[in-house]
Amino acid sequence: PSFDRDRLDNLTLGLERYAGRNLHRVPTAIARLARVRRITSRLQSTYDVLLMPTLADAPPEIGHLDPTAPYQQIIDRLIDWVAFT
Repeated sequence: PSFDRDRLDNLTLGLERYAGRNLHRVPTAIARLARVRRITSRLQSTYDVLLMPTLADAPPEIGHLDPTAPYQQIIDRLIDWVAFT
């Protein structure tokens, strides 16, 4: 079976466009992730558990993050909801 691009939702297509426009930022992002990994590793040598908030609000109602909605609407809602990650 071949890949059917027509079956992709607006969120996936929007993320693809965003990634394409921001490809030049990948090396910096990888370096930042490596730095965070080193910092996290040091923290784990001292602490067994690290508690952090992840969600800014309760889970949204079904349909609030509708993947067929316009990309910008979905991404804005995701950013508002998952504000800490």
